[in-house]
Parts: sequence; C-alpha cells; structure tokens
Amino acid sequence: EDVRDFVVSKTPNGDNVNAGINARVEIDGLGNYDGNVGSTFEIKKKDISDPYAIIAMLTTSSMEFTGEELEAPEIVQYRLGLDTLQLERDKDYFISYRDHIHVAYDENGNLLAKATAIIEGTQNFYGTIEKTFTITPKTLKLSELKVTATGGDGVPKEFKDFVFPYWGKEVLPEDDYGYGFDLEYTIGGKKQRLVESADYVISYENNDKIGTAQMVISGNGKYAGSV
Repeated sequence: EDVRDFVVSKTPNGDNVNAGINARVEIDGLGNYDGNVGSTFEIKKKDISDPYAIIAMLTTSSMEFTGEELEAPEIVQYRLGLDTLQLERDKDYFISYRDHIHVAYDENGNLLAKATAIIEGTQNFYGTIEKTFTITPKTLKLSELKVTATGGDGVPKEFKDFVFPYWGKEVLPEDDYGYGFDLEYTIGGKKQRLVESADYVISYENNDKIGTAQMVISGNGKYAGSV
C-alpha cells in the first residue's frame, strides 16, 4: 500500500468478515491521482477438519455409563496467527453424537473409545471432524441397589436378613429354595432393572457353615465393582 498515490478501504455495503462473494474494497486516488475504483472479492469457507487452522478437542476422554445419552463437552477454536478465536456451537458448527449410550468392548474384553462426537462446520466453515471418547462401566453402590427375592409363595420380598437352615453343605437360595432375584439400580434418580449375566453375576461367601453368609453381586458389562 502506497499512501502517497492511493488509499485502500473497505466499504460499508461490503461484508469483509463472512464467507461469500460480497466482500468489497475501494481504492481512492491521492496526490497526482484522482477518483476511486471498487472491487469485490470472495472469502472462502474454512475446512473445520484442517488441523493447522482448527483446534478441536473434547474436554474429557471418558464418561461413566448412566443409561442415558452422554455428550462429552467440546472446545473448537480457530487459529489466527498467534491468537485463537473461540468458535460457537450452532453458529459456527453443529455437533451430534453416535454410539454414546452403552459401554463398548473389543473381542478381548478391553474398553473401546466408540462413543463419537461429530463436529460439522456451518456458515463460515465446512467439513466434519470426529472425536471419540470412552464410556466406562458404572461402579455399583449398595446404597443405589435394591435386591428383591421371590420364593415359592410368589411374594416378592427385599432380600435382607433371610434365614436358611444349615444342611451340611453350601446353601444356595436359588437352587435349594427356588428363589429368584430381581435387581433394581437407581442412577440419577432413574430406576433400571438389571439383567443377570449381562449386567451382574451372583456369588456367595461363608454359605457353607453356620453363621452369617453374604451374597456378592459383581457388575458385568456396563457395570463394575462388587457389593
């Protein structure tokens, strides 16, 4: 720019910020030159998947299973030289999710980062970028678990402080007395019925002698820990 002969300026009726063909500049003559000339130019959209221009990340790499859809929070920024501009959800990009409810494992039983956030550019941006996170099993807590036992009389009762006679061998309420168990787990105020084998397995301790025996419920699949 040589201010001795001309000056370049943007015009009020031009859009020199957003992508499109409406960007405009005007050149006004100075000194030995008179008059002005205007010109429009195009501002192209930026690819949101460009790692050199866009910083996109999730603020957490894992979230605990709740039985509901999980959405890992995101940060999306646009590099402007040494500075960064925070992009806005629903203005600069949209975000959607897939596989973001259940815990996922590989064939060897290892947790998979399968839950996926899909960031799609809009307005001044185009393209998509995907970021994954892991849904981890919910750790069982006794305070959130209700165990109901139903015997031969067909009447459900909370399984607590039951008394069984000792037969000189292991006492197994299911096999010896025909009890069936129903497990209800409360997560975030919502009750969920657990499925045996898929969600939990039952074992017993100290059930082969007179005294206090314990039922042990161990989480499986989307649940972990033992109570």
